[in-house]
Amino acid sequence: MTFKRNYSTILFDLFDTLILFRPTLLPKLNVNGVEHYSTAVPVFRVFKKYFARIGFNDFYNSFKKSYEEFQLLKMKENREFTNKIRFDMMFTEMGISGADSNEESIKNQLVLAHMKSLSESMIFPENHRRVLETIRRMEYRTCIVSNFDHAPTAYKLLDKFRITGYFEMIFISDEIGWRKPDPIIFNKVLGEMKAEPEETILIGDNYNDDIKGAYEVGIDSVLVERKKTDNNSLAKYVISELSQLPGILEH
Repeated sequence: MTFKRNYSTILFDLFDTLILFRPTLLPKLNVNGVEHYSTAVPVFRVFKKYFARIGFNDFYNSFKKSYEEFQLLKMKENREFTNKIRFDMMFTEMGISGADSNEESIKNQLVLAHMKSLSESMIFPENHRRVLETIRRMEYRTCIVSNFDHAPTAYKLLDKFRITGYFEMIFISDEIGWRKPDPIIFNKVLGEMKAEPEETILIGDNYNDDIKGAYEVGIDSVLVERKKTDNNSLAKYVISELSQLPGILEH
C-alpha cells in the first residue's frame, strides 16, 4: 500500500486520531441500576452551588437531553455552536433561565467543569509522537482540522501533550463556525494553508466527517479504522493504527 500522488500537505483530525478519548476515564455514576461514565458528576457539583433545591436525577435528565438536542443542532447543517449553547438548552429545559442574575457566569463554569472532566479522559500514546517526529523529518506541511465545540480545551490538550509545535496551523470548528464534513471548513483550510486539494491528504478516524468530507473537495484520505468495518470505500488508504502511517509515507 503506497502513496501514488506527490502529497505535500497532511491534514490531521485531532480527537480519536491523534489524541484518544477514553470514556472509562470519565467519572462513573449509577442511573437506575445501570453504570454510566459521564461528566455529569463534576458538572453537578458546580450546578448545585447555585441551585441546591434541584436534585441530581432532575439535573441529569436535563443534562442528558440537552446533550442530545445540542448534537442534533450541530449535525443538522454541519454548523458548530460553542458548548455554552448546550447549557442554554439545559437551563431552558429545566425552567431556570433567568432564575439567577449570574446565569452567564454559571453556564461558563459548567462548561469549564465539563471540559476539564473530558480533558482528563484523553490520552496521547507516545507512538503517536514518533509518527509526528517522522513526518516532521520528511518535511511535510501539517495542520490540525478538528470538530470540537470548545477551542480553548483543544489548544490546552495540544499544549498538555506537547504537540502544538508539530503543526503549521490549527483549525477548530468552534472558531470557524462550521463542522466537517461541510466543504466550507475544508476550503478554508486549503485557502489558509495555500494548498491544492490534489497535493493534500487527510488522516482521520470518522468516515462521514473526515473521509467523505475530504472526498467531496477532492482531498485523498487515510482512514484510521481501529475496528474493522465495511464502510471505508471512499478512503484512499485504510490503516488500523496511526503508527502504520510512516510506513506508507516512506514507500
